[in-house]
Order: sequence, then structure tokens, then C-alpha cells
Amino acid sequence: SAFNGCSSLTEINIPNSVYSIGYSAFENCSSLTKINISENLASLEREIFTGCSSLTTVNIPKGVSYIHDRALSACANLEFINVVEENECYKSIDGVLFSKEGDVLVTYPGGKDETIYCIPDGVASIEDGAFSGCSSLAEISIPDGVTSIEDGAFSGCSSLAEISLPEGVTSIREEAFSNCTNLRKIK
Repeated sequence: SAFNGCSSLTEINIPNSVYSIGYSAFENCSSLTKINISENLASLEREIFTGCSSLTTVNIPKGVSYIHDRALSACANLEFINVVEENECYKSIDGVLFSKEGDVLVTYPGGKDETIYCIPDGVASIEDGAFSGCSSLAEISIPDGVTSIEDGAFSGCSSLAEISLPEGVTSIREEAFSNCTNLRKIK
């Protein structure tokens, strides 16, 4: 939590000499609008940018091989996560973060303004907090291949009114749909 709560911080340039940054390092840096991540940074740890409410875009370089599922949670204005093609572990589809294979949905940016989202075929797992706080989403289509919905995956999706769970879902973890205050129907 090296810079946690530095509310006047607007830009971060992480030099290539940096290989590691600890948990919650930039958590709640509410004025942060720009991040330049080191090509040599290997991981984005838990809550590293959580609560950076002014952040709109994050660019993931090729060297990042681990992104904690809650690294970018509660970024209310985050609209787009971009991953360079050369990254061997992650990819971005329309600004949404997935594992390179496309079988794990890691993070849906909290600031996207779409009201409907169709999770692509091939996804098997929706990670912890993947849609957490996505208040614009009213409808989410989950494909048949999804088997696991992790902790808090849809927590705080306050506009979500209805969701269909495919037959193949075998695990719904704690607080997966907590604080979905408009959720009226699960089918």
C-alpha cells in the first residue's frame, strides 16, 4: 500500500527497472487518470488499482504474466482494458480482460456504459469480482460452457434485473450476486 489513498496523484510512470509492486499499492488514488506500466512488471497484485475512480483505460504490456482478479475492481470510470498482442497470458476483447485462451473472464471494466453484455462462447469461469460494481449492466448473457461463477462475480450490479444460469454451472461462490438490488429473476 505504498501510495494508497494519494488522492492528488494523477499519473504514474512505472520505469522498466521495476519488476514487482505490492498489494494495494495505488488503491484509492481517486484522481489517477494515466498509468504507464513497466514492460518488466510481472504481475498486477490484489487491489493494486482498486478504487482508482478517475482511471478510464489501462494498457497491459507483454511482460505481465499474472493479474489478480481484483486488481482493477471498483474503478467506476474504467471503460477499456487493452492488452498488447505479444502478452502470452492475457487478451482483451472489446476492452474486457480474458485469459489468453479465452476460457476465463477476468475483469469487465466498471465504467463501460453498455446495458447488455453477452459473455463470449468458450468462457468456462467468471472470476472473483469480474463484473463487480458494473452499475450500467441490466442484462448479462452467460453461455452454456460456463461452469464456475466465483466470489462476488456480479456483486453490486445494481441495474441487473434478470440472469439466466446455464445448465452446466456447477459452482456459484460466496456473494456472487450480492447487492444486485434490482435482481428480480434467476432462471
